[in-house]
Amino acid sequence: MAPPPAGETERITQPKDPPKVPTTSAASNSKKSAAEIVAGPPTTNKSMSSSVLARHTMHNGKPAIIFKASDYYGVMAQDCKWTLVGKFTMGRPRIEAIRSKFLEQQPLVGKVRIGAYDYRHVFIEFNNEVDFNTVYFKRLMSIAGSLMRLFKWSPDFDPNEETSLAPIWVLLPDLPFHCFRWEYLKQILSIVGTPLKEDLATIARSRPNMAKVRVEVDLMNPLRDSVWIGLEGEGVGLKGRDQKLEYEGVPAFCKSCRMQGHDQDSCKVMARRKEQEGHREENNTDSVIIGKNALKESNDNEKMCSTSNNVEEIMHDKEGNKEDGFTQVINRRDKKGKGKQQENTSTGNMGKEQRKDMQNSIITGKQKGDNKLMQQPDLKKGENETNNKTNKQIPKLGNANWENIKLRIKMVNGRKGTTISLKLP
Repeated sequence: MAPPPAGETERITQPKDPPKVPTTSAASNSKKSAAEIVAGPPTTNKSMSSSVLARHTMHNGKPAIIFKASDYYGVMAQDCKWTLVGKFTMGRPRIEAIRSKFLEQQPLVGKVRIGAYDYRHVFIEFNNEVDFNTVYFKRLMSIAGSLMRLFKWSPDFDPNEETSLAPIWVLLPDLPFHCFRWEYLKQILSIVGTPLKEDLATIARSRPNMAKVRVEVDLMNPLRDSVWIGLEGEGVGLKGRDQKLEYEGVPAFCKSCRMQGHDQDSCKVMARRKEQEGHREENNTDSVIIGKNALKESNDNEKMCSTSNNVEEIMHDKEGNKEDGFTQVINRRDKKGKGKQQENTSTGNMGKEQRKDMQNSIITGKQKGDNKLMQQPDLKKGENETNNKTNKQIPKLGNANWENIKLRIKMVNGRKGTTISLKLP
């Protein structure tokens, strides 16, 4: 640069700052979409998760990873503590419709993330407790014409069951006015459930005759109707009062199918179980009756077989017992009774009395036959009696002395003739 002319002072000029050009980003100029709001910030693992150590082992022949229960329900579930489960009983709408309609109905302080679990359930994850409690206390929402019920998520979530936890209002009538502070209310209601939040009138103390607190209770346990609030100290001893508890907004819960919305009396699952049990009892009763009938028939058959065997033994003894050439002869007039006994034997219904009568008849016939054969006053009388039995003519021998006369007679039962020796005087 050439030096300036003589007599002129040198003027120093500073370079001007470049003009500021406004920088705008697409994100700042354009509004965030509903999907971006719903998506929320990315979650990051916290340092506490690194302290969780699982134990590796084998269980039932398979590799197993076992966590501590305190970690599983504590540190591991900490990131999901502000998560709700939305359930559509008749099937959920499209996930895009659920996200957009949810934001239209529920203004939020922070952000939320909604994801589909299955065709009925969605998971709603908040990033702050205020939004979580606001939606959780509503318990019901209408999304795209479908009813969505809201439940608190837990590590034991099962899509086939519903949690027994529910937020309800607990009223404390005539509570001492100085106990309206949140620190005291939490301690009083901790035996009922988990205190969540008091209502505005309790916060402002504008309703001094009653405190009202939202409490999360377990519907599997009975609700207490009162608690005892007391005090103790030197010179005071122990004294106190019963504090009455009232409840609002308690949902029905079925302990059998573990579903909210109905009780055990109106449970369809229980009705089906009772019906099935009734059918089982009827089937068992029928099988018992059939078994008794079969046993009775078996006993009857055994009796019939025993009776038949006894009759056969009697008949066999009657036919086969021969002593000294004499055979038992049965009277003709006993034939009728014997025929009836044989008839009863063929049918297999002979009883003890009939068998006894049959035996008596056989013995009586034997005695009578022997008496008639052994006691004959004269020849003609013996001939007549023998002819009546055998239909055979015996030759008349006059007054001859008879010693051993052999007669061939026909048995009453139609069997072969048998030779009988008669000794006459």
